Amino acid sequence: MKKIGIILCSIFCFLLPSSVYASIDGATLTGKDSVQIGSELSLTLTIDVSDIQNSADTKGIWYVLYGVQYDQDALILTDIASSNWNSYLVELPEGYFVMSEVIEGSANTCVNGTLYCSDYQATLKFFIDDTNLSAANVTVGPVALALLDMTEDREYTIEDIIEEDSEVVATKTVQILEGTVTSVPEQVETKQDTSVTEKETRESTYTAPVKSSNSNLSSLMIDGVDFTFQKEKKEYQVVVGSDVNSLTIHVGLEDASASYTITGADDLAANNNQVTILVTAQDGTTSTYTIYTEKASTETVAAPVEEEQEETSTFSFNKKYLIIAGLVLAIVLLIWIVIKLIISIKDRKIKKALSEHGYVKDRCNDGHEIWEKQITKSVSIPIHNKEINGAMARRLSNCS
Repeated sequence: MKKIGIILCSIFCFLLPSSVYASIDGATLTGKDSVQIGSELSLTLTIDVSDIQNSADTKGIWYVLYGVQYDQDALILTDIASSNWNSYLVELPEGYFVMSEVIEGSANTCVNGTLYCSDYQATLKFFIDDTNLSAANVTVGPVALALLDMTEDREYTIEDIIEEDSEVVATKTVQILEGTVTSVPEQVETKQDTSVTEKETRESTYTAPVKSSNSNLSSLMIDGVDFTFQKEKKEYQVVVGSDVNSLTIHVGLEDASASYTITGADDLAANNNQVTILVTAQDGTTSTYTIYTEKASTETVAAPVEEEQEETSTFSFNKKYLIIAGLVLAIVLLIWIVIKLIISIKDRKIKKALSEHGYVKDRCNDGHEIWEKQITKSVSIPIHNKEINGAMARRLSNCS
């Protein structure tokens, strides 16, 4: 067993199974490169963890354990600070180790706020004591994780822990500058290994989610092939070119948690011209979609051309009659215009003649114009015993 596994065993007093749920990718220590005697040094420790996601999954980190070595002639560890972890120093025969337990409900927790699902981060605070050293080293590692897989609604103990250990180590060297010590703080509280061997418990209120049984496709398309997809329809008959032996198929899943496999699309001839799409739901439910392909014959290919020609002929026929109808309408309109023009000219001549004979337009009555002429006649009659000449006598005779 790796060294960290021995240390975990000495703490928890049982053999831990190996983890397949997370991996430790690395660790870093960051902070000032130099510090004065009598002042504080803060180093940020980050442990990179992969394959742990903050989701509705059942797995997460309960404890983080790592060794810490530092020059005790110059440095005093005064605090291990983090908003997500309760940490304390454990003294073992092999040296000092930090054990951090996740604070329930803190940031980046998962499984109903019970476990932790992200990178670990904490601040190690040191006091620089009076020393003759010009530099001091701080080393963190190796690092181990204690995980739980809380699939049941019950109490979990350290006996349920799944271990992920590593040989990850991070080191920081700090230059020590001259300074004065006025007071020396106490080292962070140290627990002996016997104080943590009792079986601590963590209660789970997690209810495993119901796995989806949806094995339906939401879409199905084949490049170069026209057909209508229906999710309830599981079999399709399509026609492909006579020289086609493979299909490019695009599918969509109604449930993202489902998966699918396509068989036969890369070689139709070797698969009896059939393609099968097997969709597997999250709970194992399956649906199979089958595509039967038929190679197009010469007649089959020519048919759309004939149909297109027929459509073209019909269109030409309709266009011919439209042109004839337009010409007839134009001729009728022209005749109407000519007739209206003739009538208008005739009306103008009549009106001119009436005007020349002294008639004046008086009014319009039901589509007719009423023209009138006022005639005034006068006769001169001689008086005082004058004789009427012959012309006047004839005029009077005509008026009587």
